Amino acid sequence: GLVTHFLKIAEQGMPVCLYEIPGRAASSMENATIIEIVEKGGGLVTALKDATADLTRPLALRAKLGSKLALLTGDDPTYAAYLASGGDGVVSVASHVVLPQMIRIRENILKGAMAQAAAEQARLLPFINDLFRESNPVPVKSLLAAQGRIKENVFCSPLVPMKPELLSQLQKLAG
Repeated sequence: GLVTHFLKIAEQGMPVCLYEIPGRAASSMENATIIEIVEKGGGLVTALKDATADLTRPLALRAKLGSKLALLTGDDPTYAAYLASGGDGVVSVASHVVLPQMIRIRENILKGAMAQAAAEQARLLPFINDLFRESNPVPVKSLLAAQGRIKENVFCSPLVPMKPELLSQLQKLAG
């Protein structure tokens, strides 16, 4: 079913980014399914946002697909490790707030400075962990509003504004 679904989307003639987030989907995509979609997608299935935190996935997909598919993690805590395992980048919540640090992680990985990338990732972990203590997008929107970077801090029900004490902690960790 997943193969048919995504190939039907690709038939529309626009690039497709597969999104693998098992916690929000009815089923997970196996590597074999992803490979089949890419191979049958006529060059239009171009990226994967992988929110599984499975660090073997980029290794396995890169071995089968080469550079046919951009491998993007959707899991901020494993960003450095995902890149080191063959990933290309990230679709990130944390980067809305700590973009320079996320860029430094990538730059360090690209130049082979794994220890520096890991150290930068480790410095970000307390912030990233707190960023996900409430349902996304509540923490990031609340923080961006508190920083004056967005105008409104409005949520659709059942989401509600962030608890003030957690927002205060998040502001401290964000620097």
